[in-house]
Amino acid sequence: MFRSSKLMPGARARLLVNTSLAEGTSNAILEGLAHGVPVVATIVGGTKELLEGRPFGSLVEPQNPGSIAAAIDSWLMLENNQWRTASTEAREFVRAQLIASQMADKYWKFF
Repeated sequence: MFRSSKLMPGARARLLVNTSLAEGTSNAILEGLAHGVPVVATIVGGTKELLEGRPFGSLVEPQNPGSIAAAIDSWLMLENNQWRTASTEAREFVRAQLIASQMADKYWKFF
């Protein structure tokens, strides 16, 4: 589903910034993570569950430009090996947790 960088123009991006004021579970964030792109995002909807406590994302308060800028700056200050680690962990998270067949199994067990 996320194999080709041609499918997502931002697949070569180094950082995805999502400043939503309201959101369910963001497909943009999921696609970014699948491509190994770390994320700075506001704490809304399902974003907290995707990123909280994970090394590939930073959560910030909505409508707080200073905290958004600080989070972006902290990512931009990372060494290349830290970027690679975050990128790898983002891809692995999506593979391990969010593959369609695994999600279907989880729903089946839930119901």
